[in-house]
Amino acid sequence: MNNFIPETGVKFYVKCKPRIQQIVVDDGFMAQKVETVVKQDNSFSDMIFECSVADSNALFAKAIYGGYGSKNRAYMFKIENYEFSPVGPEVMEFVENLPKDN
Repeated sequence: MNNFIPETGVKFYVKCKPRIQQIVVDDGFMAQKVETVVKQDNSFSDMIFECSVADSNALFAKAIYGGYGSKNRAYMFKIENYEFSPVGPEVMEFVENLPKDN
C-alpha cells in the first residue's frame, strides 16, 4: 500500500485507484447473479503535478507537465481515491529544462 501524500511544493504522479462496481445480470430464469467489475481510470497518468496544499482528506495541485488542460487550473484529489508517487530528481531536472511553450 502506498502511503506517500505530497506536501506543499512536492512534485508527484497520480494514479487512480481501481473502482469495484457490482452488476446484476439476469440469466433468463428470473434468477439474478452479481458480477464484480473492476474499473481502472487512467486519467492523469501522463501528468506531473505540484502540491499546492493538502490536509488529511484531499489535496489541491497544479499540473506542471502533460495533460491537455490549462496549466493554471487547480485540481482536487480526494486522498482515498488516488495513489501518489514522488517524481525523481532526474525526471524533474529533465522536465524543468524542456523548452517552454510560448
